[in-house]
Amino acid sequence: MEKEKYRTASSMVLENNEYFALVQEEMHNGNKVVFTAKGHSMTPFLRHERDSVELVLPNEDNVKEHAIVLFTLHGRYIMHRILKIDYVNVGAVNDKDVLTIQGDGNISGQEIVTRDAVIGVVTKLLRKRRNGSYHAIDCNGRFFKAATAIWLFLTPVRRYILAIRRKILKYIFHYE
Repeated sequence: MEKEKYRTASSMVLENNEYFALVQEEMHNGNKVVFTAKGHSMTPFLRHERDSVELVLPNEDNVKEHAIVLFTLHGRYIMHRILKIDYVNVGAVNDKDVLTIQGDGNISGQEIVTRDAVIGVVTKLLRKRRNGSYHAIDCNGRFFKAATAIWLFLTPVRRYILAIRRKILKYIFHYE
């Protein structure tokens, strides 16, 4: 099986609206988009400015429970995991799928959005190794699905797991 190669663009600064408009355009052209994750809300699955994600256009098959999605909410772009999908019948024309979404590193606070707020779906995590190479993790693979199920099962004690993780990182690596 041939390894996938990922192109990197040279560095440039864009406003989020401009950047994600380009991301959507690339996906509408049939391309997968790879970019570096920022923020800590998806810890431990995604590490801030270290891991990257591969994104594809959303469709009926890939917008499902436990998928990691990029969506808009109040003009912000957020990448979190779908916890639950409810079908809301508000009339024959306006029926909507309502998604309950939360970051893996968040202890509380969930977002409620409709399916049309989803811009892209993460298909792979690209974990950066110490030597600079990337290890691709398939979001539909058995290992990833099992790790996700365990993490979601641990939701009631997630606060303590994340606190211990932070203390260890701070102590060993002087990480904030």
